[in-house]
Amino acid sequence: MKKLVLTISAFLILFLAKAQQFPQYNQFLFNKASAFPAYSGFNLNTEAFLTLQQRLLGFPGAPKLADFYIGTALSPKMGTSFDFLTQSTGNFNKTILRFTYAYFIQLSDDFFVNAGLTPSAFLIHYNIANARNFGYNIDPLLNNTLSKQGYTGDIGFSLAVHFKNFDFALDAPQILGLKAKINSQNYTLSRILSAYASYNLNLNDNFAIQPFIYSAADQNLTFDLQAGLMLNYKKLLYSHLTFDYNGQLNLGIGGIVRNDIFISYQYGFGIYGLPQSSAGSHCLNIGFLIKQNDKFRQPTIFPTKSKQIDLQKINDKLNDIETQIKREKITRQRHDKQLQQQIDSLKKQQVPAPQPQPQPQTNEQNNNQQTTWVQKIISPTINFGLNSSRLLPSSYAELDKYAQLLKQDPTLKILIAVHTDNLGSPSFKLKLSQARARAIADYLISKGVNPQQIIAIGKGAAEPIASNSTLEGRRKNNRVEIQFNKKVMK
Repeated sequence: MKKLVLTISAFLILFLAKAQQFPQYNQFLFNKASAFPAYSGFNLNTEAFLTLQQRLLGFPGAPKLADFYIGTALSPKMGTSFDFLTQSTGNFNKTILRFTYAYFIQLSDDFFVNAGLTPSAFLIHYNIANARNFGYNIDPLLNNTLSKQGYTGDIGFSLAVHFKNFDFALDAPQILGLKAKINSQNYTLSRILSAYASYNLNLNDNFAIQPFIYSAADQNLTFDLQAGLMLNYKKLLYSHLTFDYNGQLNLGIGGIVRNDIFISYQYGFGIYGLPQSSAGSHCLNIGFLIKQNDKFRQPTIFPTKSKQIDLQKINDKLNDIETQIKREKITRQRHDKQLQQQIDSLKKQQVPAPQPQPQPQTNEQNNNQQTTWVQKIISPTINFGLNSSRLLPSSYAELDKYAQLLKQDPTLKILIAVHTDNLGSPSFKLKLSQARARAIADYLISKGVNPQQIIAIGKGAAEPIASNSTLEGRRKNNRVEIQFNKKVMK
């Protein structure tokens, strides 16, 4: 009698375990890569998910499941994932380790075709040594034959298409259909083909709805079908309703916690068939956003962190600008102080003007009324010391050339206009430009040019030709313009 009970129990457990080769949990609603590995790392984030499930409560040996998944992107074109899954039905346990390599082919901006290759390892464990049936303990002499395990492996292939808001995927997780030998019997991994399709429809700025359908069939024509809807509010709150072909209706609710944790709970109750006789099913999903890529792509259950990242970057940028302004202010104050010291020093020196030579003209308005200027040159080589009117030696060659032209033609006149940037007070800049214009005129006079041929003016920062907010712009504004009343240079 005991042997008959054990034989019947073993048969029922193996039958239920065979049915458990289908993925009867709903993690794929939030993480498509759990059921279709071609999505592994596709969203470019590093994400992890934990699923705990208890089905058909009230039945002895009711199915239990625990799954841990982690996936990440290796590059914008490649991803990988690791999945640890354990299932138990009565005293039958199956542990699966899966590793996936996925490759993404981009056909257009939002059109991808993904392929995934998944080698798997299986540990099959069958143990009813401690089972109790009809009030009798198992004969200890049978214990050694009632706890056995076997190992095997397989390889899977999956294909996924992502086009804008539409997703379609196929998965064959056990292509080879290998066998695990348990005691003297073989446990065969059924070849399974599963398919999935969904479309994400944005109802408005706050709400979106995603209808989906999932189906699976094995080589023995065992069939599973799930269909449903998932509603989300601002990608923060989620609810879903799914119907299982086996007679179970599932209701779920979930949400985002702290932007990087997702929690979802699902309760399933039977409408007909075996689930109707049970006390229901429970499923808990917890997701973790370990690292979000700035250029992440859909699908992902997690909202973007880009707003927070941008705010931090803006704050950092504002702090940098404030620091630069303080440094610029200190630099300007130091330059103004140096310039004032140079001006005060020049006032004390009382350098006599060249005698008995007349002074060059400096009245721009009157001379412009009397003279027509036909050629204008922005000097490339006439330069001065920092905040100084001292000519640098690199200026002499160009000024010597102008002196030669002026001495050769007594009717030739030259207009020297000196400009500066705006770093400093306007009065300082005007005085500096006037001192520089005078220094150029003095140099030409020292080379024998008639002062009446020279008009020297300083305009300060009044006529910029570029922005003073950049170093390059300030260099352009610190310039010497030369004009002649005749065309003397090509």
